[in-house]
Amino acid sequence: MTDFRNATRSVIFRAKDMYNGVWASELHEIDGGLYLYFSMSGGGKGHFSYMLKADDPSDPMGNWSDAIR
Repeated sequence: MTDFRNATRSVIFRAKDMYNGVWASELHEIDGGLYLYFSMSGGGKGHFSYMLKADDPSDPMGNWSDAIR
C-alpha cells in the first residue's frame, strides 16, 4: 500500500445507527495479521476502542471481521 491518492476505495466498516464518533483509526500488521484499531462512541455507553481483522492480511481490500470491542 503505497499510492493512497490513486488507490481503489473500499468500505470495511459501517457503524450502526446508534454509534458515531468513529476516529483515530490505525492500521497495524502484527504477527502476520492485518488489524484496524479505532475508537467509537454511541448507545449512551461512552467511547471505546474497537478492532477489525482482515480475513486475508495480503488483501486489505478484501473482507474484514465484525468490530470487536
